[in-house]
Amino acid sequence: MSTRNAAVLSFLEKLPMPVVIADTSTGEILWVNGPHLALSGVGSPDRIIGHSIFEFLGPEQTAVAMRDVEAVAHGESPPPVVYHVKRLDGATADVHIASTPISMGRRPAMVSVLTDVTDSERAISDLAKREARYRSLVDGAPAAIVVAVRDEIVYANASFARTMGHSSPAQIVGLSPSRFFDTATRAKIRDARARVLVEGSDRSVEMEVVAMAAGGAAVPGTGVISALEWDDEPATRMVFRSRLLSS
Repeated sequence: MSTRNAAVLSFLEKLPMPVVIADTSTGEILWVNGPHLALSGVGSPDRIIGHSIFEFLGPEQTAVAMRDVEAVAHGESPPPVVYHVKRLDGATADVHIASTPISMGRRPAMVSVLTDVTDSERAISDLAKREARYRSLVDGAPAAIVVAVRDEIVYANASFARTMGHSSPAQIVGLSPSRFFDTATRAKIRDARARVLVEGSDRSVEMEVVAMAAGGAAVPGTGVISALEWDDEPATRMVFRSRLLSS
């Protein structure tokens, strides 16, 4: 091993994050540091050196890994990727991997720095599942619900669409919420929306409203307006309950 390689490996061994060096022509693992052993679930470098990096990936990610290895072999440093890897002890981990070219003697290689993001990736996945469940409940809620940013509807559930005489929420998104209420109600809604946007999500305003369905039919009911964020923008939500449907 050259003096330069020895100095590089000495530096990489001292890093607190896992590091692996692999041959870009074969994918063979040539060297790992101590933190990588812990991430891989092994106690000795002999348990992992000589294995292929592709052994630790599922088939759905092998193509991505091969693409990145080829890019490194051509002298590039591809964008970092989060891989779902299999440890040698049978466990799994989500790992953010950034790779760049390096030489190990005469062998073309790449050095990859890994960051274990298992907890954060699983938290994101759990949040997405909770949001999907919540969205499903809201979409199917019997109460009519509409969300507006500024003067544009960005979300309406199926109940709101039916109440307003439309077959789909898609026919409503993008329209002004004012068009679905009578003149007197529009002023009340405008004032209530301004108030909750100033006072925040802890504040809600309940009022008697009259909605105007397609064809001009008046639908009296109760509206509760509150503030929320929608795609990082201040928004208002109205939950409308028709007295005609509840009577």
